[in-house]
Amino acid sequence: MPKNIQVQVATELYQRAEDIDWDLLTDRERANYYARWVDDERIGGVLVAYLPVGDVRVWIKDGPMKEYVRALEGIGTYASCATKRFPPHDTLVKQGLGSSWDLVPKSVKEKPMHCMATDGEHERYVCWGAPHTFKDLIWAALGAAVSSSEPPLIIVTTRTGHPQMTQEEDFQKSVAKRCGLPIAHINRKLTPTSPAS
Repeated sequence: MPKNIQVQVATELYQRAEDIDWDLLTDRERANYYARWVDDERIGGVLVAYLPVGDVRVWIKDGPMKEYVRALEGIGTYASCATKRFPPHDTLVKQGLGSSWDLVPKSVKEKPMHCMATDGEHERYVCWGAPHTFKDLIWAALGAAVSSSEPPLIIVTTRTGHPQMTQEEDFQKSVAKRCGLPIAHINRKLTPTSPAS
């Protein structure tokens, strides 16, 4: 499939995902949308020229939609297709650690999303993700703490316009405290971006 077609379809999918708050959908609701998109002339209708009909849903699910969250972070194969994006990672570092801390260049990685931050003298591991990734964040931070003299920071991120879960937040704070790990809860706003950016 030509690259320009992949970009065209992925951009259309990401716009649709934003319109329906993809992050908040259940697995069943997502399955329903996959079926609709296969039959949609602007998505499946384009893909059938390059893929067998039976592979269209698989391409949508295991291609662009698997990369959706990463694309919102500005990384991954389809990052350029995101119609909206979170603020730069250095903004998140400063929100979590304070204005004297900066992102260490080229340190952003994934699974879970993480980076190194520095205040000019010390470096700290910072990881972040949505509330449902909390277990992964705790495990990653504990792993980083083993070889670091500075305490790793966990940032649980929510999106502007999405429901806030105070009880869940309190539970996460209790778990982090028990593990001896600092934690921050930060709300992030997606901002429109050009598909070419």
